[in-house]
Amino acid sequence: MQASSAGWWRDVMTTTIRMLGVALLVGSVLALHTPAVGGSPADRGTARGAGPQLDVELVADGLVAPLSLTFAPDGSGRRFIVDQTGLVQILTPEGRVLPEPFLDISDRVVLQSAFDERGLLELAFHPQFASNGKLYVQYSAQREGENICVDEEGVVPEDPQGCPFQYTRRVSEFVVSAADPNRVDPATERVIFETPWPGRKHNGGGLAFGPDGMFYIGLGDGGFIHGPSGGGSAFDVPPALLFGDLLAQDLTSLYGKILRIDVDRGDPYGIPRDNPFVGEDGIPDEIFAWGFRNPFRISFDSEGDGAMYVSATADTLFEATYRVTQPGNYGWALKEGTHCFDRTSAFAPPETCANVGSLGEPIHDPVIEYLNFAVEDPRSQVPGEGFGRASLGGHIYRGEAIKWLRGRFVQGDFAVGTLDGQILVATPTPSGHLWKLRRAFTFDPSDPVRSGFMKSIGQDADGELYAITGNFTPTGLEGRIWKIIDAPE
Repeated sequence: MQASSAGWWRDVMTTTIRMLGVALLVGSVLALHTPAVGGSPADRGTARGAGPQLDVELVADGLVAPLSLTFAPDGSGRRFIVDQTGLVQILTPEGRVLPEPFLDISDRVVLQSAFDERGLLELAFHPQFASNGKLYVQYSAQREGENICVDEEGVVPEDPQGCPFQYTRRVSEFVVSAADPNRVDPATERVIFETPWPGRKHNGGGLAFGPDGMFYIGLGDGGFIHGPSGGGSAFDVPPALLFGDLLAQDLTSLYGKILRIDVDRGDPYGIPRDNPFVGEDGIPDEIFAWGFRNPFRISFDSEGDGAMYVSATADTLFEATYRVTQPGNYGWALKEGTHCFDRTSAFAPPETCANVGSLGEPIHDPVIEYLNFAVEDPRSQVPGEGFGRASLGGHIYRGEAIKWLRGRFVQGDFAVGTLDGQILVATPTPSGHLWKLRRAFTFDPSDPVRSGFMKSIGQDADGELYAITGNFTPTGLEGRIWKIIDAPE
């Protein structure tokens, strides 16, 4: 599916009016029947008690803006570093970063030197990469070939902050060189998915092949509430932008969704027959799961039931991670984590709210939740202490080096304060209960090397995990890759 830009802004506003009616109707019917989840931070799964700790060892540095690390399913032992600036670099089994990039699309990527959520966001290798050489990336690209500030009727969209939809979310296929397994020719790009995007916030970015062989794409809710500049506060949103909170629940929209497609058939892709809305009028066939604010990272458990894990960076107070085992509604922006959500009273979430979507479908709550430090704002009426600043995804640990960690979820959090990213460990609990979460490592802002903002958690072919750190902005040479190891006793 490739969305057209003509009349896009008008279409969004039309959808908004319709969805406002749906949201009000559902809310009025169910509001008094769904209690909010309360209790202390510990009750919600956050634990501060002692437990086994982790450490890190440096494996690569001098990078600009690394965001991800993954591996190719070809037995080579190579690890691939995704840099936001548009590069993919190879980290050899011997621990050397090759001087020539594996892939360079920096001339196609939209990215500014200030804080930016755009750029090259993720890489996924085809399960049969060893034989077909195919890989896929998600990135931000400049729109071309049209006056994007004028709709089909020659009208400039009503946007006080500038021209919206200046770039696109793009997912492209590339093929590795037959002559050199360490190089990809950028000319092999085949765009398989593209849709206009309003600004630099809430891009999503998650990409992964599931155990079913299907390809999953995470798209954010567009960040409309922050305005096209991306600088608006989540706690002080102009009324004209409140429609942005409805889009993740709008099943006619791709915003705030996880898509599921088949890249091995169709042009440019096929639709799996068991996707939930195949053949439904007005609903994109690609939609698999909905109700996500910003699915920045998607991972699958390589063992067990092969569940998908999706990070959900908080908009206001509650960071969360979702365990996705079926299609469905994951709540945003009816809920933030397990809690009711109302943008107009973000510091005082309502005690009751709808716990179903517009089709009457149940909302699936996260398995991990913790308080954002915004809860310590004097205006907040939610009790508890902040625990992190942004949930950045992770993996169920299936390696062999750290025995006590097997079967636990290891995730990154952006920081406690400045340059002190965190590695968190969550222990599964019986179904229906939030997993127990604790800090297992915090980078040291006073150490010029062992400091940095957390960007994500990567994984190699052996199931061992890596912390990716860097600057607040996609600049400098402070980007580093750290292997996660057991802490010395």
